[in-house]
Amino acid sequence: MLPSLTAIVFLLATLSGPAAWAAEQETATSAGPPLTAGPVITDTAVPEPTGHLTINPYWFVNFTGGKLSANWRRVSAGGDFFSLNMPTRIIYGPFPNVEVYLIVPYLHNWAANVNLPGPQGQRAANFGGLGDTSFTVKYQFWEETARRPTITGLFTVTFPTGHTNRLNPGNLGTDLLGGGVYTFTSGLNMSKWVAPFYLYANLWYGISTTGLVNRQPRRLPDQVTVNLAAEWVLGPPHWVLLGELYSTWEPWVFLGGTTNLAPAMSMLSALFGVEYVLNFRWNFTLAFTTPLTGKNMPYTYSPVFTMNYTF
Repeated sequence: MLPSLTAIVFLLATLSGPAAWAAEQETATSAGPPLTAGPVITDTAVPEPTGHLTINPYWFVNFTGGKLSANWRRVSAGGDFFSLNMPTRIIYGPFPNVEVYLIVPYLHNWAANVNLPGPQGQRAANFGGLGDTSFTVKYQFWEETARRPTITGLFTVTFPTGHTNRLNPGNLGTDLLGGGVYTFTSGLNMSKWVAPFYLYANLWYGISTTGLVNRQPRRLPDQVTVNLAAEWVLGPPHWVLLGELYSTWEPWVFLGGTTNLAPAMSMLSALFGVEYVLNFRWNFTLAFTTPLTGKNMPYTYSPVFTMNYTF
């Protein structure tokens, strides 16, 4: 699906014409902060322009270098594990100050040289399919001024569309592609242009329902997400340096008690990347993510490539 989508987008860009691109870029940059690709993990605050549609595919190659225990220590993962995560985000601006987007991920997991073989002695396996999809609505409350950042409210519903039941022990865990629960997340996004830096922040709170994983009831603790990002605009042609700190914390359960509750997870990671903004329609980002600390989670580092095409 993604290679075909990319080919279509490149064809549309070719037909658009470089002169039109340059004019659109000049118009966009004269109205405010310069054009950037935006952060990779941290969400933006300025909504998509009304009537505009953007296709935003990602390619994450995740290498597992161990796992982080309940004591915040890095230990062996019990084998060699890596995955390809290819979410595609479709962004649309239906009304002024409003943005909606849908994220549809494809996941493929591989395991090799595992310490605990499957029921028939399997030491390697792989499995792929649809992950958990999500739908987000954002509304801009305040537009940026000289003293005030852009402030936008957000509400997201995550749907348990990933494979979580009838798991095959011979697949060595590679066929678990989702969380198995609905998650409802609300919060705030903020951004501010302080030349030559573009600063971003997210503060979200998520609550999950009870679901099934391998036909067993399961709940996730409430999730607190804190993300920070900064872009350093180097000037035309639009090269931009990107740095992010992103985190998820599961400190408690506000509603529903602790029955069938999964172990609380915490994660703090960093991302470093470079962006190239070709014009108003096209931009590209190449980045690398690495965990800094955490508990009850894989220790996973990832090269990332993402791009945007705006119609």
